[in-house]
Amino acid sequence: MENFSPLLFCFIGPGASGKSSICSALIDSNLPVHLSISSTSRLPRGTEVNGKEYFFKTREDFQKDIDNQLFLEYAEFTGDFYGTGLVNYEIAKKLRKHLLLDLEINGVKSLKKSLGSSVVVTFVCPPKLSDLRKRFEMRASDSPERIEERMELAKLEIENGLHSTISDYVIINRNIDESVSQAKAIVVAEQVRRSRINFIPEE
Repeated sequence: MENFSPLLFCFIGPGASGKSSICSALIDSNLPVHLSISSTSRLPRGTEVNGKEYFFKTREDFQKDIDNQLFLEYAEFTGDFYGTGLVNYEIAKKLRKHLLLDLEINGVKSLKKSLGSSVVVTFVCPPKLSDLRKRFEMRASDSPERIEERMELAKLEIENGLHSTISDYVIINRNIDESVSQAKAIVVAEQVRRSRINFIPEE
């Protein structure tokens, strides 16, 4: 059996852009993808469950995992640590599936630096900033001041995502069904990219 190395399909973009919904739809499809669950030092919010949305760790335990080199990548974001545990990659490899990640831009930069062309980055962007603001307001989980902070951060993330070399693909999320179809096409196409095929037909 050929040695299998998972690709890492990273979906980035501002909060409420729809990247998490796209990832959920890909997991529910028949594509060979496995969802990576990030670790964080922040406290759970609302109905979040440990091991589902995140692996919630104390800051001390997170630092121990960093010291033991148990992360593919990690970064500090708005005062808390976020990281992709190495165990996610090991599970995907065992299942012979590709890894699906919902990440921040800094995390993707770290992965690209260490894993190169195995990392495929798709930037998910709202069609209008006003749509993003409405989504933040509908969540009713942030104060008006926090929403303004998130909007300023979103503008910076959009600028970095659209006008840098970090993203391989861009999905403008006007319609979630159309966006999911585009994401599926990216996963299928990247698996048969010529540079990834090491094949000699039998005589």
